[in-house]
Amino acid sequence: MMTRALTSQTVLAIFTAMLIILASTVSGVTVGVQMGDWAKYGDFSASWSSNIPGQTMPPEFEELNKTEWTKVTVQSVSNSSVTVQAVIHFKNGTEKTETMSGDIATGSGNLTFFLIPANLGAGDTIPGGIPITGTLPYGISPKINDTLTKTYAGAQREVDHIGYHVSIIGTTMDFNIYWDKAKGILCELAISMSMSIMGYTTSQTMQMKIKETNMWGGGIIPGLPDYILFAIIAIVVIAIIVVAAVSMMRRRKPPTPSTPTITGTEPSAPLAQ
Repeated sequence: MMTRALTSQTVLAIFTAMLIILASTVSGVTVGVQMGDWAKYGDFSASWSSNIPGQTMPPEFEELNKTEWTKVTVQSVSNSSVTVQAVIHFKNGTEKTETMSGDIATGSGNLTFFLIPANLGAGDTIPGGIPITGTLPYGISPKINDTLTKTYAGAQREVDHIGYHVSIIGTTMDFNIYWDKAKGILCELAISMSMSIMGYTTSQTMQMKIKETNMWGGGIIPGLPDYILFAIIAIVVIAIIVVAAVSMMRRRKPPTPSTPTITGTEPSAPLAQ
């Protein structure tokens, strides 16, 4: 789904490099995922607008807005080659399945940005590169800007971040992408672009974020997101308060009055005169 979104004709003019495979090879890369690992993405959104006559929103953007979640599961790992299955669940309840594969050492294949080598750091280049072509006359080789600590899928994680702001020839572009450092799996993607030429303007945005995964434990109890734990604690606390209140009310309830009983001796008969 994200592969199709990133290959739309409109996005292609600015983000061709995101799908172009360079001949470069990086040796000694580390694959951070293994078979059975999965990541579930949500918070999908996309916007598109244009005043160019005859242009309409690309179907990929419409599909992105209709997506409720996408679950990406690692099917196989062989050396630096990885195959994943993506189940796309739409808001109307329907689903479709896609298979993606690639070599993370070279950037080949159609994994796009879902997976990069693990344990990269500031200044390391992502295999495959992101040359910005189309309307821009130069390329950008994507290097990790920095490593940050952010919360994803219920846990604080070290994430590698690349972010660029480009402004040239009537075109502005911002994108920020975050991958988990230890696993190399995509955590968050946010892209925006605006192009204005001779009074015609086209703009678009897209974003997604990881929401659940089995690759790390979330929060206080491993595998359980903190918000669920806090909800359980709240329910238990409320139940304890209710039980205590009922118990106190029962103890304070006055006893049912009983019929008084008169005891004593009958008066003696008067003495004879």
